[in-house]
Amino acid sequence: MRDNEQFLKNHAFYKISKGHIETCSKDTCEEVAENGEKNTLIVYFNDRENILFFNGEETIITPGQANMIRHFLLSSNEKNPCTRMTMKDFFGRTGTDGEVKKNTFIKSIERLRTRMKTLNMPDIIDVKQYQGETAYYFNETVQYIVLFRVDDVFANDYVS
Repeated sequence: MRDNEQFLKNHAFYKISKGHIETCSKDTCEEVAENGEKNTLIVYFNDRENILFFNGEETIITPGQANMIRHFLLSSNEKNPCTRMTMKDFFGRTGTDGEVKKNTFIKSIERLRTRMKTLNMPDIIDVKQYQGETAYYFNETVQYIVLFRVDDVFANDYVS
């Protein structure tokens, strides 16, 4: 029983960077977040709040913003950008047709980009037209590490 508890503790979080997925403990997450590599964006979903770290700077973001930045980092690129349809699960309210309103989507991304600018980091989310829609994607200008619990509701979307 004690071995099982220790295993669960040591594998409570996913640590994902480009091309690499591993599990780790909360203590490891804290260490990674607080001592991040230079020019590496760290997105940390801890038990109390969601925090972005970059070159010694940090900022708290909303759960919705955290889910969006995780989705950009782990699921988007120039050929596969995020649209209001692919990101609708991150918005609590939708229009009567079940879709996120265009203006709501665009404003939410603008707010996220503004929040990330407080970290003095380059703009990592680019915009383009994709299938007649405004779409956004991670432009890979910085390295990243995303830290989140293995039992996170969206975990299976990023780990297979």
